[in-house]
Amino acid sequence: MKEIILFPENKHGKSELDWLKSNFSFSFGNYYNPEKMGFGSLRVLNNDIVKAGTWFGMHHHDNMEIVTIPLSWSLTHRDSLWNEGAILPDEVQSMSAWSGIEHSEMNLWKEDGEFFQIWIETQKYNIKPEYHQKTFSSEERAWKWQLLAWPERDTQGVVINQNAFIYRVSLWDWESIEYKKNIPWNALYIMNINWKFSLEWHTLSYRDAIGLVWYENTSITAHKMSDILLIEVPYQTPYI
Repeated sequence: MKEIILFPENKHGKSELDWLKSNFSFSFGNYYNPEKMGFGSLRVLNNDIVKAGTWFGMHHHDNMEIVTIPLSWSLTHRDSLWNEGAILPDEVQSMSAWSGIEHSEMNLWKEDGEFFQIWIETQKYNIKPEYHQKTFSSEERAWKWQLLAWPERDTQGVVINQNAFIYRVSLWDWESIEYKKNIPWNALYIMNINWKFSLEWHTLSYRDAIGLVWYENTSITAHKMSDILLIEVPYQTPYI
């Protein structure tokens, strides 16, 4: 049976430290809500703002697919696989933190830096971790879905080891776009990055999100020029 789950921005978890301001879609760190433990295989979607000249110190992850999407300025990344360098807006980074990886993120600019960090449950455990980074053109997501991350190894999105897909699209005023799922039993988590759009009789404003379960496809209509993030993830094991 089809199900719609709303995730309004004003019901997200909040955290504000001297160097970091966070907005949690799901339970994370000191924010715990038993009704918000994730959406299928999607376990974390944090909207973080790192203050100028500050950083995350080295910290450990394992057995999770971690995708970082900068929204403004850049972050300087370092990890235990000897990867080091900037992650810029219009770039996407993925880390498959299987047997374990340590990394840090620094904002070396004079302006605050904003990014999304997404955690998706992995299909592989306790093997050698991987790192991927790719540049995307903002023009190529105008009026069409731009694939950012998926399980295939090719020249399109960065690699994640789960039957999940991350897309982004930019729409003009009152423009509509349809999305059809890659895998029938996956579910859709759709977040409004900017402005306003509507789908399935619901209107989503800034950083609101909606979950669609057992929908084969959906259509989105922008009310203003909109920037939209869509995450297709396994929701539960299909009956075979």
